[in-house]
Order: sequence, then C-alpha cells, then structure tokens
Amino acid sequence: MKSVLVTGGATVTFVALLQLTLNEKFISALKKNNFDKLVVQYGTQPTGESLFLSLINKLTDEDYKKSQLGQLYNIKLKDGFLIQGLSFDTDFVKNYTSKVDLVISHGGTGSILDTLRAGKKLVVVVNDTLADNHQLELTEKFAEREVLGYCRKNTVEELIDQVNQAESREFKRLAPSKGRIIQDVILNNIIKS
Repeated sequence: MKSVLVTGGATVTFVALLQLTLNEKFISALKKNNFDKLVVQYGTQPTGESLFLSLINKLTDEDYKKSQLGQLYNIKLKDGFLIQGLSFDTDFVKNYTSKVDLVISHGGTGSILDTLRAGKKLVVVVNDTLADNHQLELTEKFAEREVLGYCRKNTVEELIDQVNQAESREFKRLAPSKGRIIQDVILNNIIKS
C-alpha cells in the first residue's frame, strides 16, 4: 500500500492544510500517483477533529467510525482509497512517519527534522498565519539544501505539482545530526540578512 501522511503538527490545527488535502481534486491526484492511503493528523484542538469530519463528509456518504481504541478514524472511499485521521500519537514518527512514502507537513522545525531523519520525501505547506512567517524562512533554508519541496502559494494546484515533483525526483539526504543544523540554518539566515 502506497501512502501519504499529512501533518499540521500535534497542537494547533492547520486549517488550510486540511482543506488542501481533504478534497476530491487532491485525492484524485494522489490516486494518479498510485497512492491508495492518506493519513491525516488534524491536531488536538476540538476544531481539528470537527473540521476533519466535515471535510470527510464532503468526500463520502459511507459510514465510518473511530477504531476501538478511539484514536483513529478509518474511512474507505467507494473506490477503495483509505483515509485515516488522528489527533495525536506519542510515538508519531515510529507509528506513522516511518511507515509512509511521502509526508506533507506544515513548516514546523520538529516535523521537518523528524521526517527528514526518517528518510522520507517531504513537501511542506507553510502556515503563513503564524507570527513573523518563521516557517517560510526555515523551509526556504531547507529547500536550498535540496532536502524537501515546498509550496509558496498554498493552492491545491501547487500542492499537486509539488507532490508530482517529489514523486519524480530524489531529494538529498539530510546530513546526520551533530546538534548544529538549526544553528547552521539560523546563522546562515542572519549572515545573509
């Protein structure tokens, strides 16, 4: 099973990311790239789960429910495409990131580093509603190292294009951590400013 993970982070719900990825046009593009599973982490805010469910209801009229443990939604579309949704998992990298083929993430430092260290292809959708647009600055620095792709305008079309590009290229591997990558990114940014 070829799968994509979408994560807006564990806490604040990244509304635009959920809207970009939980729609027919985007899911259709995933299917064209032979993906058959989409896992969405919608965050721990109650609005995240309700947004996830409202977007799912636009995609299907199939019945769905949470797993017996009450942590994971499993929604199978009529054509067999599987969508899973969860709020949080304390072992997120082990249980989800490490098991997928592609990650679509917000531009949070932890999410970027976790994904790259897991050796996964990564497309970043920057949450430009946050203070000082720091996610964009950080994402651009990683993109300069050719370790990820990212969206500049955050449209469905651009995200589809980035997924298509990620599927057809090999990104450079992130160098093993010496505890300095964030320091290097920050210093490079300050020096160039």
